[in-house]
Amino acid sequence: MAIAAAFDRASHVDALTGVRALAAGWVVAYHLWLNAGHPALRIPGLGVDVAALVSMGWLGVDIFFILSGFVLTWQVLNERRGDAPFSQRTFWRDAGLFLRRRVLRVYPAYLACLSVLLPLAWIGIYRTPPELADVALHLAMFHNIVPRYVDTINGVFWSMPFEWQFYLVFPLLILPVLRGRARWLAVGAAALAAAMKLVSAWHGPGTEIAQLPWRIDEFVAGMVGASIAVRSAGRPVGLPAFLPAFLPAFLLSRARVTWLALLSLAAGAWTLGVHDDAWWQPGSLPFIRAAWIDLSVAALLIGLCGTKTTAISGMFASRVMVWLGTISYSIYLWHVPTLELTRFALQARYPAMSSAMAIALAVVAILAVSALSYYLVERPFHSPSREASSRWRDLRTRVSVAALWAAAILALAAVQRLA
Repeated sequence: MAIAAAFDRASHVDALTGVRALAAGWVVAYHLWLNAGHPALRIPGLGVDVAALVSMGWLGVDIFFILSGFVLTWQVLNERRGDAPFSQRTFWRDAGLFLRRRVLRVYPAYLACLSVLLPLAWIGIYRTPPELADVALHLAMFHNIVPRYVDTINGVFWSMPFEWQFYLVFPLLILPVLRGRARWLAVGAAALAAAMKLVSAWHGPGTEIAQLPWRIDEFVAGMVGASIAVRSAGRPVGLPAFLPAFLPAFLLSRARVTWLALLSLAAGAWTLGVHDDAWWQPGSLPFIRAAWIDLSVAALLIGLCGTKTTAISGMFASRVMVWLGTISYSIYLWHVPTLELTRFALQARYPAMSSAMAIALAVVAILAVSALSYYLVERPFHSPSREASSRWRDLRTRVSVAALWAAAILALAAVQRLA
């Protein structure tokens, strides 16, 4: 089994990195739009107002979740060597290596962001100083277990526990996929997520919305999509793999699947934005929306993994999209505080500056800060292409550095709390 290979780039697809740019860009556009006061966004010469589409930018997080499940599973399935029998010892060894590499993937930039935002909060520049328990839970990425801590330090940190806790259970979730039982995994995840959403529908959204089972269908939709993509490599995609067996079967080329998926994503988001862009409302809409986003994004990712280059895959694999996708994690972490601090500074110093100019400068600042975060913090922690023994030594060193960094942040928080 090759769970650990989900960190490597041997089966890397540029277009999938480009989808990260789409997700991050949609989230950033949404927050820019909110910060600007929900203005109309009419396209010059056409008179079309795209504000409804931008207002659904929070769906970019859903895309990230589905993409995460897809990419990890895609890499595991493509890195499997032969049909070696299942070994429990090998399984746990690979699972441990996978989790350690995930720590190095998500924690450095996350800790860097924390180590900047916390001092800013303590000196009264950005947000309210958090409680010591809040800081400790943020360091463990389990701040979702206390509802009032979900987004205290950084508004986007609410999603971090979903991603991290998915990594913790991924080695177990991948087992049905490796054994050819991805459909059972899909049914189980859909049932669990539906049950959690029924609780929200019955009692009103509560603490359950911040827990992984509430969105487990999105990660698993990506996992099942990757299974389909690998199984149907070089052949047309059978859409019934997503759907109940009694529906009519039909085959589409990957190019058509990609076009249909992208159109579904755009048309569905536009329709929701025009009629009701609220994140939650009573009734069946949240369930329909969950099924729609799962199917649309999974189908898009399947189509992009085809061997032939299409117009859409070429667009997502372009240099600009791949670069933005490469730094998208840092963009996601830093864009809200950078936006808020930049707008505040500009309004204080240049009160007559137009909103459009302020937004443009904020975008430049977001890209600059995110690029610095990626090249100075994220990239040095990526696993190098060296001998295995050398990688292990580097891995232990980096984990130790990250642990010391976390301990330093917690110590600073304790000192501030006692003061």
